[in-house]
Amino acid sequence: MILNSIFLHLDGRYFSPEMCLKLKDQSRHITYCIQRSLKDDKFFIENFNRIVIEPSLNATYEIYVNSSSVASISVEFDVEKFEKSTDEELLVYYVALIRDGLKKFNEKIKIPIDTMFRALDILVGNNFLDVWIYQEKISKRLKISAKLICSMNIAKFHLNLWVKKNDAIIFDGVILETPPDDISFHNKFKELIVNDSGVEVLSRIPKDEVLFKLQVVH
Repeated sequence: MILNSIFLHLDGRYFSPEMCLKLKDQSRHITYCIQRSLKDDKFFIENFNRIVIEPSLNATYEIYVNSSSVASISVEFDVEKFEKSTDEELLVYYVALIRDGLKKFNEKIKIPIDTMFRALDILVGNNFLDVWIYQEKISKRLKISAKLICSMNIAKFHLNLWVKKNDAIIFDGVILETPPDDISFHNKFKELIVNDSGVEVLSRIPKDEVLFKLQVVH
């Protein structure tokens, strides 16, 4: 199996729904950043493809693999710190929990930890704003270049369309905003199209529905 997902997750049997949801929502842009860093590695592991780091009051640091190919490891959790910290302080704490979990995991089962930690370092250095180019298209005939640029932080996910014709930028703006969770944005866009009528962004679901269209005068 190819390792493709990382999550930070509180067990709902031991923590309130509010705590579980808060940690999930506030940490997802961090773990998603790590996930993206794994795409080029295609790291093969025999019996799981997802890692879940579970903050716990009784951490064992043991690894358990379930029937859904999910490998989980528990790490020490400071509830008082979680409840009393500001959002900015919690971001730093989430990164510490993730680093702790991945480090202990790697001691038992080797994973591409250097790649993961490098992604975390870049995210922290960018003030917890994750930015990446989703897709880029160039039409030499029409002299148009276009990019879909994604950005995500603790508050929002933004999809930005950037279009240049000849040497002039003719559009640069946000065309989609969702909560900072890939479940919210994944199906809303799939492909960037540059054609004679302009620039289009198509959705994944509904299939090939036009999310946004920019008419370009030639």
